[in-house]
Amino acid sequence: MLVGNIGVFSAGVAASQSDRGNGTKYLVGFDRQTPFVSVGARMYRASEQYEEIGDFGPRFSQSWNVYARGSMGRYGSVAAGYTSLRYYSANALSIYTASYSVNVSPRAFLSLTASRFTGRLDQTQVLAVLTIPLDTLTSASVSAQSNRHGGESTLIGEAYVQRSLPVGNGYGYYLRANTERVASGGVTYAGPYGRYTLEATGDSERAGLRASAAGGIAWVGDAMMFAQPIEQGFALVRVGELEGVRVLQSNQDVGMTQRGRLMLAQVPPLSPAMIAIDPLSVPIDVTLNATTQQIVILPRTGVVVDFIATRERNALVRLTLPSGVPVPIGAVVQIDGRSEQFPVGHDGEAFLTRLSDRQTLLIQVAGKRCAVVLTLDPTGPSLADIGPLRCDYLANPASSEGKQ
Repeated sequence: MLVGNIGVFSAGVAASQSDRGNGTKYLVGFDRQTPFVSVGARMYRASEQYEEIGDFGPRFSQSWNVYARGSMGRYGSVAAGYTSLRYYSANALSIYTASYSVNVSPRAFLSLTASRFTGRLDQTQVLAVLTIPLDTLTSASVSAQSNRHGGESTLIGEAYVQRSLPVGNGYGYYLRANTERVASGGVTYAGPYGRYTLEATGDSERAGLRASAAGGIAWVGDAMMFAQPIEQGFALVRVGELEGVRVLQSNQDVGMTQRGRLMLAQVPPLSPAMIAIDPLSVPIDVTLNATTQQIVILPRTGVVVDFIATRERNALVRLTLPSGVPVPIGAVVQIDGRSEQFPVGHDGEAFLTRLSDRQTLLIQVAGKRCAVVLTLDPTGPSLADIGPLRCDYLANPASSEGKQ
């Protein structure tokens, strides 16, 4: 619950029943975020009989987590945290952390972190990471990590390059190598029907190879679709029966339609997602009722996003005056019964849209009006090239007809 401008207060309770008996667990927490300083604390407490499915570790009795973060503008940001874990049948564990992050150049980011573990684990760790973005999906980093445990210290250096998977179809990869002569790498391809990964790792003594494939099946609207793993929400985009129409999700290219359809398998739930059509990928003789739609869906649910596509009959018409001279640049063409105007360009050419089999064209030029009847073949192409057509002044508007 957000309380005024103070912050967000959290509370929760859980109950369990098992062979150990009835158990309870509860939490209380507080978080406050501002542009410059953010603080928070969270406390869990559980009874000795409390048990969760899949939890086979030592049973904890209480945990605390406290953090604070501050921004120093162009000088970077700092953070500090404390975590305390108390158990019924194991030694307590406390973790102290401090970090500093800063942009060291327009294309490089440095992060320094120090951690101290006390109690059941006695260890000190210092980590420095320099990250360099290469493009919107790819980055490279180098790191150095020092560990001190049991009176012994180790220092490990590592280089890492990765390309993240795009939201739609595409590929990603990673390459990692460190000073302990351990190297690994992998490549993942996300296609219309699944996600496929090949990974390899090895050191001076052994090597391993792993391949995996994952996908999802969704039934939405009147169609069953195969897609990438559905881990959030999904949407079926339909653009008539048009092939190769480019679809964007939150301004990111996610693929092209096949037979007018594209499945989106990574739609974040409970937040607005903008689905858009790239107009440049739509045939010139097709109009859409909209090019963007905003959706909000529940987790692991789907929705149909329909973009109604209407195929128009358009034509490039070359027009001449009664004397045979091309209608001059700047003249205006109207289709009788419609309000929109179409300008005339070079050589008397005008591009007319949403045509029927037969219509009268009215041309306004130099204070005069002339007319010509344009007739299209019902079985002809949706985009026609017609002319030249000679118009007659309105004193005799129907004396000339143009046919495709």
